[in-house]
Amino acid sequence: MRREILNAEQTIVKEARKMFLYKEKIKTKYREIRLEDVLDISYKNIGDGEGILYLHTNQGVFPFMVSMDPKPFIESYFKLVNGMI
Repeated sequence: MRREILNAEQTIVKEARKMFLYKEKIKTKYREIRLEDVLDISYKNIGDGEGILYLHTNQGVFPFMVSMDPKPFIESYFKLVNGMI
């Protein structure tokens, strides 16, 4: 999501993007975060099927609005970092 202001009116623009989990990194449109830099991943449901996925890294916390249940992504991350994949 991003906010745009045009003619003194603020609108919120939602863009569909993907987050990819690789063996060495998590990649989004604008970021690549090495798995060794990820400390934790958490999720907070905010209702209506939407929530915020938080990537806790050694460079700070990066929030991502999601409209799908991120449980499979989070489970895959923990399996990967715990050597189960």
